Amino acid sequence: MRYVVLATHGKMAEGLKHTIEWILGPRPSLSAYSVENDLEGISAALKQFFDGLETSDQVLVFTDISQGSTTQLFYPYLKTHQMHLIAGGNLALILSLMLYPDEQPLTEAQIREEIQMARAHMHYVNDSEIIINEADEL
Repeated sequence: MRYVVLATHGKMAEGLKHTIEWILGPRPSLSAYSVENDLEGISAALKQFFDGLETSDQVLVFTDISQGSTTQLFYPYLKTHQMHLIAGGNLALILSLMLYPDEQPLTEAQIREEIQMARAHMHYVNDSEIIINEADEL
């Protein structure tokens, strides 16, 4: 099974989880960890999570800051679990990786390709011509 873990400072992870489930529907394999002040509590929760995994389970972890405490919390599990740790993930990247079929583990090449595509879609909108379509709902 593939699990997706969101870990951020503040409540960003919970907001991302809410948005993902609004778009894709409920996802039991999706969890959010909001790091505020209780690093020991989060560390214990992560240990319990990783201890409950099967050896065949794959985990995609998305954090907010590359060298931040959220990312560092997952370092110990890089060598012991089938885990991909992605810092600086955004909603488009997370959704694109979650839409891959669960039957096949994601490869490093697939993840790298999706990261490149997510980067390519980020742009400074002020440099673009804006066309407003009144028919669009959202």
